[in-house]
Amino acid sequence: MAADRKRILSGLVKIAISAAILGWLFRKASQDNSFDELLSQSKQWPLLAAALGLGLFAILTTFFRWFMLVRILDLPFRLRDACRLGFIGYLFNFLTLGVVGGDALKAVFIAREQPGKQTEAVYSVIIDRVIGLYALCVMAALAFWLIEFPVLEGDAGRQLASLKAGGRTIFAISFGVGGFFLAMLVVPALTGAGMQRQLGRIPAVGPTLTRITAAAALYRRRAPIVLSLFLLSLGTHFCFSSCVYLIAVGLSHPHPAFDAHFAIVPIANVFGSLPLPGGLGGFEFALDWLYRSMGPATMAPSFGFVVALGYRLITLVIAGIGVVIYLGSRKDIGRLLDDNELPAEGQRSEVST
Repeated sequence: MAADRKRILSGLVKIAISAAILGWLFRKASQDNSFDELLSQSKQWPLLAAALGLGLFAILTTFFRWFMLVRILDLPFRLRDACRLGFIGYLFNFLTLGVVGGDALKAVFIAREQPGKQTEAVYSVIIDRVIGLYALCVMAALAFWLIEFPVLEGDAGRQLASLKAGGRTIFAISFGVGGFFLAMLVVPALTGAGMQRQLGRIPAVGPTLTRITAAAALYRRRAPIVLSLFLLSLGTHFCFSSCVYLIAVGLSHPHPAFDAHFAIVPIANVFGSLPLPGGLGGFEFALDWLYRSMGPATMAPSFGFVVALGYRLITLVIAGIGVVIYLGSRKDIGRLLDDNELPAEGQRSEVST
């Protein structure tokens, strides 16, 4: 009971944080008439429909990436099962009151469908999230090196200069982390039991690093496939960035350039990865701020928030597919929520991202 109350309290705090951020952004948008301008201008509905299709396609590529990570471990798994669990997990990312998150739910489901291979099944979810987040950071960092940003003066210029410097720092860090991760897939000593014990002694992050290291050991012999899935993930984030750009164009209002979105959207998605219900608030805040920093002078100050709401609507439509699938699987999910520990091998169902 105490654990349930703690989860519910944690969920309420997260919802309160998201609501506070969104409330502040709504107030700012109402002050500069962003919503009035949105309502008065014509919309390009085919482009908005294309944004929905592109967002759905990007989500499907993440399901395919996870499917491949399971299959290269020689575990029996069908693509339609990856999509089924993927959509349900995507839905549960929006739910935090006393229920497990989307990744944890996927881990429990696949573990119970793989008798005797629970550890390998759970590690596929961990590696899937690591690849996705790393590709996200690399996509944003590369943009800050390759894109020519507008020349701004005053406070806006200083903010943009700080943003560019931060992006290039992220690129250097991402390059180093990626090099080490690739070494883990090649050098056995970097993922062996001794290394796992050493990492496990690190305060706070030790258990997470141990799980990631053990997962990398499983994929050491399949390094070329893992690399190809990383490249697929770059394509996934290209689709997400293009999706947001299509929303901006479809709303028929001045907006940042197409190439700038390959810096804006990945950074906003990093904020959207914060432990809030579906990333609500974090993504919207980041997109609003980045649009203000990189948009043209003729753009309404809160147009980035309006675009973020359009993107959020697309994510909710996609989550609606998860609702339909959930209604057909609610008995099985109910049993998992009553007992959310993995069987036999004692692995926790919560997967650190």
